[in-house]
Amino acid sequence: MHDIRKIRENPEKFDNNLRRRYEKPCAEEILNLDKERRSKILLCEKAQAEKNEASEKIKEAKKNEQHKKFDELRKIVSKKKLEISKLEADAKSYDEKLKEALLKLPNAPHSDIPDGKNEEHNLEVRRWGEKRKFDFQ
Repeated sequence: MHDIRKIRENPEKFDNNLRRRYEKPCAEEILNLDKERRSKILLCEKAQAEKNEASEKIKEAKKNEQHKKFDELRKIVSKKKLEISKLEADAKSYDEKLKEALLKLPNAPHSDIPDGKNEEHNLEVRRWGEKRKFDFQ
């Protein structure tokens, strides 16, 4: 599977390697999936921080017997829990889409390898030994 960091660092090289394998360039599509996945993760982390902050304030409100504030903060925590679970599901969905897209792509060819879709396009440079002959098909 391709390393997403390398695609982020050099999308042109990634697309050029795909062209060498007669595949459609798709770095932009992959980077968009990655960007969405990362944004969902960031939003989830922010919501988690806000939930934690509200939880700390709940302790203070309960300690100081501020019942109205306590109830408001509990509602905020409940909303944040729902938001976090939705964002985690979204991030997981984008992560699965990204992995699926990366797994479908062929490996990048070595610089010495001629351009081509598969091994039929390779050139035989030399042969060593004799080809084995099997007594079965």
